[in-house]
Amino acid sequence: MLKISVIIFLVNNSLFVIFAQSNLERSINSLSRAANESFSWQDIPGSALWISARLAPFKLTHKLDMDGFGIDREIQSQWSVPGSKSLGSTDPRRYPETVFFGGMAVTTAAGLILGTDSYEGYKHSFVFFKAVMYTDALTELIKNTTDRKRPDNSDNRSFFSGHTSIAFVTSSFLFEESNALLNDYVKDPALRISLKVLSFSALYGWAGYVGYSRIRDNKHYFTDVLTGAAVGTIIGIYFHNLYFEDGPTLMKAFSLGLQGNQPTLSFRYNLR
Repeated sequence: MLKISVIIFLVNNSLFVIFAQSNLERSINSLSRAANESFSWQDIPGSALWISARLAPFKLTHKLDMDGFGIDREIQSQWSVPGSKSLGSTDPRRYPETVFFGGMAVTTAAGLILGTDSYEGYKHSFVFFKAVMYTDALTELIKNTTDRKRPDNSDNRSFFSGHTSIAFVTSSFLFEESNALLNDYVKDPALRISLKVLSFSALYGWAGYVGYSRIRDNKHYFTDVLTGAAVGTIIGIYFHNLYFEDGPTLMKAFSLGLQGNQPTLSFRYNLR
């Protein structure tokens, strides 16, 4: 009986090792394939800009001067609270880092333990990282080439808001992800639209709060926040559409027009 038990134990462990090794090889192959399809040589300049902006940001002698507009100062006087430190003003990278590393961890665990194909999960995480990287790089580039003092006069890197652009690229990409999942798995139209509204409210609500907090904490003007929100939203939706939809159809959602003598930019999104 003891010999039989030992034999069964050894066989089970051998099968487990073989199974685990097979899952590991499959996961590594999926990781490599996803990385190869998400990044190309065209991303080298963007990656270099992103890295240099973080490690050794360039400083121009002459920058583009930008003063706050009248509407900026009016909103600032009504919304800002000098000395305030809102939750939305914490490190802006915590939000996308949590999403990226969380997604990678779940995908890896599912591949190693359950043996599921992890290619799609890895690719979505890598494309998300790419969207955040380009947003961060563009934000730093503009900050380093423009001269606008913050409302609290702490420095001249007010335009545009990095907290806001990073929050919006993260939320917009996540909403596109949830939107696609709901389209695939929720067949009841009323339930699907309700869940999309809830998802939109939660994700864009948080990003909007981050933008508002930068004004409340006297760190940014309204136009800094508005520009950051537009940049983050455009890049997030663009990259998701480029890799996971029929193509970069983002601009169909935007339209230019006139209201009186003032130019307007409108954004339209179909929750169906």
